[in-house]
Order: sequence, then structure tokens, then C-alpha cells
Amino acid sequence: MLCGVWEGAGGMNSHLIWHTVFEMLAWISAIGVGLWSRHRHFAASTLPMPAGEYPRYMVIVWIGAVAGAFALGTLNLMLDGQQAAGRSILGAIVGGVLVAELYKSLRGIRGSTGAVFVLPLSLAIAIGRIGCFVEGEAEVLEVS
Repeated sequence: MLCGVWEGAGGMNSHLIWHTVFEMLAWISAIGVGLWSRHRHFAASTLPMPAGEYPRYMVIVWIGAVAGAFALGTLNLMLDGQQAAGRSILGAIVGGVLVAELYKSLRGIRGSTGAVFVLPLSLAIAIGRIGCFVEGEAEVLEVS
């Protein structure tokens, strides 16, 4: 059974299992595609910051994205009257972009630093959304 909740071995339910499987698949795929696209399409590109600074930059942007995801997702649930922590793709994008632009401004960096993230982010979002549908968390838009 791919959708719904059932108690499996050790009391884990299918929701948690499928969520974990698709989240790991999204992360692994995004990292792989990111490395591939960096070497394939951006190898000859001049980076707007020293190459050694990119790992720190990426961690800081990731922290901003996670903070944005939880902030907007939780706010969304609170506005719906639910007291729970949530996550939002839009919040992650906004948080990541804001932190990236703040970092670049503080460090005096000019130029695009995000092009390499486009393909991995798109793939991760697509895999994550498939996971949501598989586990039964489809968002439905009601049209009257």
C-alpha cells in the first residue's frame, strides 16, 4: 500500500517511511545533478567569489532556506488554526534568496551565484512533490 497510514515493523507508519524515502531521493538526486551540472555547464564560468568560499556560502544559504521553509510553513499552519511546525517550498526559496543576497551584499560580491542551483532545486522539488502525492498529501485546489 503506497498511500495512507499503516503500522509497520517497530510502529513506524507508511507516512514516515515514504516521506523519508522521497526526501533522501530528492537530496541525493539534487546533490548529484548539482555536481554534474557544475562540472558540465559551469566549469569554464568565472565565479563571482573565490572557489574556496563556495562551501561556506552554500551552507549559509542552506540554513537560510531551512529557516525560511519552517517560518513560512509554520506561519501557514498557524493562520489555519493548527499548532504545528510546517515547511514550505516557497519559504525555502525566499529564505535562501534573502540570505544569499544579504551574504553577497556584506561580502561585496557582484554577479550571479545561483544559476548552478536551478537544475538541482527543480529536480528536488519535483521528487519531493511526487513523494507528497504518493504518501497521500495532495494539495487540492477547489474551483467553484
